[in-house]
Amino acid sequence: MILTKIADTLEAAIAEAEKLNAELDKWRTGSVEVSAVPVINSVSSLIASYKKSKNYRKLANNTRSDYDYRLELIEKWAGKVPAEGITRKSVQDFWEKLAKKSEWKANATIRVLRLLLNYAVDVEILKINPAARPGLISINPRNVVWSIDEIFASVNSADKLGYYNIGTAILIGAFMAQREADILKLDWKDYQNGA
Repeated sequence: MILTKIADTLEAAIAEAEKLNAELDKWRTGSVEVSAVPVINSVSSLIASYKKSKNYRKLANNTRSDYDYRLELIEKWAGKVPAEGITRKSVQDFWEKLAKKSEWKANATIRVLRLLLNYAVDVEILKINPAARPGLISINPRNVVWSIDEIFASVNSADKLGYYNIGTAILIGAFMAQREADILKLDWKDYQNGA
């Protein structure tokens, strides 16, 4: 939490507060960036706190890496804004902006924002989570089933390029139905007695 001293006189303090409130209102409409004025309970400080929490530390490395990317997008969007300055409308506007490039990525980022703001509720920075029910659109999963010929063509291509481990990973994924993360964790000690 960063504290900033404001003017000593009531009139000057009110003027400073009105300026900051006007800046926040403009940010909420998406028409301006927030200045570099230090903000108590900013989204940036909330992200830093979340990254020290057990909720974040218990994540798998791949998940943490994805969250870091999403948190970076969130910080660029609202890092200098106080967490309580985020509204349901600003969350929806953020989704719309991200969805112009990819609806799937917009959904993924808003899910991480929802987790971050749940954390803010847990640590009593927020009373409610404005991203609790963001109304994400349903996107059909990308189902691509390779034929046997496509599987072996990919394995052969990987082998020709000297990427034998990729060919092996393709075969394990195709014939053992393992998730990518599980395949990457496999070790030679997992291979015993021909199985």
